[in-house]
Amino acid sequence: MPSSKKNTSVVILSAGISARMQTDKAFLKVDSGQTFLEKIIQTYISWGVDELVLVTNDQLIGKIKNANYLPESVRNVLNKQLGWGRFYSVKLGLQAMKNNNCCFIQNIDNPFTEPETLDLLFENREEDATIVPVFEGRGGHPVLLGTQIINHLLEHRKNDEILKDFLGRFKVRKVETDTSGVLTNINNPADYDKFVRERS
Repeated sequence: MPSSKKNTSVVILSAGISARMQTDKAFLKVDSGQTFLEKIIQTYISWGVDELVLVTNDQLIGKIKNANYLPESVRNVLNKQLGWGRFYSVKLGLQAMKNNNCCFIQNIDNPFTEPETLDLLFENREEDATIVPVFEGRGGHPVLLGTQIINHLLEHRKNDEILKDFLGRFKVRKVETDTSGVLTNINNPADYDKFVRERS
């Protein structure tokens, strides 16, 4: 792994109850036969992150542990306050990190993250900024948090903030990409059916 990537982490958010999807998004399959979760983990490990933290809920954590495909390097964190939303999941994930140089925030419903996107975000990293990929004027995911942004999140007393609004209080740097996958979210069966048709 290039030394420049040392102390880089990822928090994977998979604590939602997937009410609209009606099944666990983590176990949906991509065309390779991998689950969303497997694909995401493989992408980040191959890219070279030092640390992976997975935030889950009560219903999902047992299933994930029993799947036996998670590398030992993945740290599981349980969110018992789902009503507080993504902000709290991110905060829990960051609290579990040992490193705090910079951290990707990755949603479970977008397994399309590419190494080139991670390279782009990492090359544009700033300690005092959130780095956001932009495709045709629209912001997408994952995002990369600088050290100071991580510290702001960890020090914030409230747990039920809207994540986007909170990050918007600080510096946000948008970087253009030609990868449309940064905008993709699989939220319901119709989204997944469309995804399957487009990739078949």
